[in-house]
Amino acid sequence: MKSHISFSIGCSCLFLVTAVASVRAQAVVGAGNYAVDGNFATPAGKPWITDDFKLPVKSAQWWVTLISEQFSQPMFAHPLSFKATAKGLEMGYPGGGTTYAEAAGFSWGHTADITIGVEGMNAEAARVAGFSHASVTARWKDGTKVMEAVMSHGLPFAYYKITGGKAAITSAGKPWYDKDGTLGVTVNGKHYGVFAPSGSVWGGAGTVTSDLNGKDYLSVAVLPDNSPETLAFFRKYAFAFVKEVRVDWAYMEPNAKMICTWSAKTDIKEGTEAGTVFGLLRHQWLDASSPLTAITYKSPRGEMKVAAGPSFQTVMQFNGILPTLPNIGLDAAALKTQVSGFSGSVGGGDSYGSGKSMGRLAAMAPIADLAGDMAKRDEIVKALEKGLESWFTSGGGQQLWYNKTWSALVGYPSSFYTDTRLCDHHFHYGYFIMAAAVIAQYDPAWAAKDKWGGMVEMLIREVNSWDDADPLFARFRYFDAYEGHGWADGMGFDRGNNQESSSESMNCNAAIIQWGVHTGNKVIRDLGIFMYATEARAIEQYWFDVDGANFPTAFPHEAVGMVWSNGGAYSTWFSADVGRIHGINILPMTAASVYLGRRPDKIAKNYAEGNKGSWPDLFLQYLAMTDGDGAAQKYGGGVEAEAGDSKPHALYQIKSLQAAGKLNTDIGASVPSFNVFDKAAAGATTRTYTAFNASAAPVTVTFTDGFAMEVPAHTQLTKQGPAKAIAIRSPSRPSARATATGPWNSAAYPGRYPWGGFAAYGADGRRLRAIHSAASSAASGARSRAAAGVFLTVPQGVFSPIPAE
Repeated sequence: MKSHISFSIGCSCLFLVTAVASVRAQAVVGAGNYAVDGNFATPAGKPWITDDFKLPVKSAQWWVTLISEQFSQPMFAHPLSFKATAKGLEMGYPGGGTTYAEAAGFSWGHTADITIGVEGMNAEAARVAGFSHASVTARWKDGTKVMEAVMSHGLPFAYYKITGGKAAITSAGKPWYDKDGTLGVTVNGKHYGVFAPSGSVWGGAGTVTSDLNGKDYLSVAVLPDNSPETLAFFRKYAFAFVKEVRVDWAYMEPNAKMICTWSAKTDIKEGTEAGTVFGLLRHQWLDASSPLTAITYKSPRGEMKVAAGPSFQTVMQFNGILPTLPNIGLDAAALKTQVSGFSGSVGGGDSYGSGKSMGRLAAMAPIADLAGDMAKRDEIVKALEKGLESWFTSGGGQQLWYNKTWSALVGYPSSFYTDTRLCDHHFHYGYFIMAAAVIAQYDPAWAAKDKWGGMVEMLIREVNSWDDADPLFARFRYFDAYEGHGWADGMGFDRGNNQESSSESMNCNAAIIQWGVHTGNKVIRDLGIFMYATEARAIEQYWFDVDGANFPTAFPHEAVGMVWSNGGAYSTWFSADVGRIHGINILPMTAASVYLGRRPDKIAKNYAEGNKGSWPDLFLQYLAMTDGDGAAQKYGGGVEAEAGDSKPHALYQIKSLQAAGKLNTDIGASVPSFNVFDKAAAGATTRTYTAFNASAAPVTVTFTDGFAMEVPAHTQLTKQGPAKAIAIRSPSRPSARATATGPWNSAAYPGRYPWGGFAAYGADGRRLRAIHSAASSAASGARSRAAAGVFLTVPQGVFSPIPAE
């Protein structure tokens, strides 16, 4: 759904729902509290869940209509699409059909190529029985006829448990393979494999049925072709029934690498194969460190590539985020003048307007600190404290209420359907969390858990809890970990879900990082880094199509305003203005917006199309990431500031980037609060190193190009010098190179990752070294995929096995 922009478009009154006070009970968290009872606006219905459902309710996912409706709308899991009906579960392959594309957007449709059910079933509902990080389990029931299905993002398989009747498969296609329970079926040029227990027999026409040889399991997969070899390959994995798909990560502090492992927990029905088939989306396979097969699928997110086995891994370079950009653009006197002229307050209205006003203040506090204007800094911090405390105390004009039915923490006054559709919580609360992180930086006592920190972490848990066992909130509620970005709507549509303001989603990720940094909580910090690094790549591919590989040729624009589950739209929920269609995916402009500069080659084109009058300060800060001199010249003495920004802040950002240059995306640092920039001039390149030390003692920050500097406690420090040569390849990513040393992590991108796994390659393709742990038996076991575990791709000499389930 959509936030925006209450004070920019002047129509927020149409969307406001004011809480009816009559609060009867509160839950106390430190110095704050939230309402647990009262007369508040809520979603119209209740979640469609099974009687034995034991998790907090989750929405804002690709499968959201499965939980918000009796039977779902089309659900797009890539490469498959699904739709729940009373008769069973429809399966389709949007990538095998026709794409609708025009200037207004593009979409891929769901068609019921094949439907799986129980013979004669007419279920009362399809209900959610459980979910994991990427998968969902649904249950149909009609008397004794019961079917369960596990669907997951990224898997070409769906898995079924059928009791109380025969399995029924309905399709317009005729089987081209029928042997030992396995069917090969082609429907409108799309191929499927149906895998019943060995010895099963299928009978009938149109709808075929089987008693599954007395068993209760069945899997169905979309196939890339109809060759016997492909069918045999998928049958190998068809009986490792996936129960859940999850992601785990490790942030490597010495070099700022984020290593993610996607794994499937399986129940082996036949044979010994415990792995599965993963379809990697473009933002994943570009950074994959696991070997890939030659199999591909088409999807609304571009080409998918396949890995097979128990897991796959990605390695992402985190480029860091700072409290504010390097203080090198304005001289001391000019900086103090800008800071002294700044003023603002926290809004007293709805959660979005109030949050934006806090974001505006929060961006200026560290600038005031660097200017040495401690009075202004403390004035801002106190205003933020007062504003948040108003929200963190129930019963007043602003408050939070825990909706137990939907496991959601809702702010009142609400706006843009945050209450009745549970939309946009990560957008709104991202501003709250960022404000709290700034407070934690300068007033850590306020941020203590027994003071107001517990309420801040309630917001983080609500939008994207870090704990699978959280009793109040679901894991990854507003973040689709597999697709790599947030979803904004809590109830869903016939096109699945959508997200408009990818940049406000990133603001939330950045705020979570900053809160973790300033409170010393590495679990929360690393959750934020995982989401920030992942979503930065997803935005590049799916909102901006930086490689020209995802948008259909009939779509003529440089960006979409909204990403939908089945495509994209050149529009917003709140305006048809071109500037706002582009601008909604760059606001708010903060120090954390540097991810937009990871691909500076794209900025000029997007700027040229989108800079049509709306929010000129935001567009000039965006332009400064690739052309600082041009942006500074265009900004001149200042332009109108967007409601969540200010002239002093915009000028600071533009002048800083003018002096620093472009973001260096290859260099890491030994603290997460860093940035590195390069500026070429007169035949030489000046490199700017900036790091913030959140600890109470001096720290030597080491950058991966070899530069090091000592940063005092609680200080942001910038140094400049000539650029050093770095043994890291450019952002172009070659195909992974397989080796003969072992099946997992036996590939490395030449030069880009000159470490890791147990083999690595140089730029010339020659093997550089094999990395063995002291535990030789464990290394040997990894080579043979023994139960000891699977190698993580980690820095040289470090061995981190993942225990087998």
